[in-house]
Amino acid sequence: MLMDKVKLVFGAAVVFAVFWGMPAWAGGPSAIVEELAAPDAGLELMEYVEDGRVIRLGPSGTITLGYLRSCWRETISGGTVTVGARRSTIKGGAVRRELVECDGGAIELSAAEAGKAGVMVFRRAPSAQEAGLPVPQLTLYGASPVITLVEPGGNVVIERLDKAGMTIVIAVDGKFVDLAQGKSALEPGGLYRGRVGKRTVVFKIDPFAQPGAGPIIGRLLHL
Repeated sequence: MLMDKVKLVFGAAVVFAVFWGMPAWAGGPSAIVEELAAPDAGLELMEYVEDGRVIRLGPSGTITLGYLRSCWRETISGGTVTVGARRSTIKGGAVRRELVECDGGAIELSAAEAGKAGVMVFRRAPSAQEAGLPVPQLTLYGASPVITLVEPGGNVVIERLDKAGMTIVIAVDGKFVDLAQGKSALEPGGLYRGRVGKRTVVFKIDPFAQPGAGPIIGRLLHL
């Protein structure tokens, strides 16, 4: 009986440690700054903000936050914003909320800052190992992903897995790149693997996804 209790406590401790070791939801960011016009807010575009962060917009500042867990997208004008786990609390300002398509809960996150990218494309056939079609870890609802990196700089490789196609190599100088800015897009319904160094994520593009800009939380791929 004592051993059973010890095993139970140990198992719970392992689950707790694993959960709190996950960067996405354990003390990690709640939202990403999609748009910003508030010079004194102390933030940058594409910066991640955590639960409890206070943002002072002043009388005329504006910000758009995309919430990673709840998929709420908030456009806030003026006042003081307190970031929550799934939505903001606003004092002295106005907010417009819209619920957008995103794969909340499947995205691993870290703070990100501006970067530049150059894209090279070359044609290849998928390998035999790739033909096994692994289960996607997340779905993107825009065909032009926003890619963020744990470490700044590196070559991001995007491979098509479900059929022969092109492999895209993206040279990222900073910590993120928006493929919509380069007018690049992946195929709706396609299954892909994103890779940078030893980090990989298998993802699919929603069959109804459109190319170009859209809510960042629906297009976010973290590597």
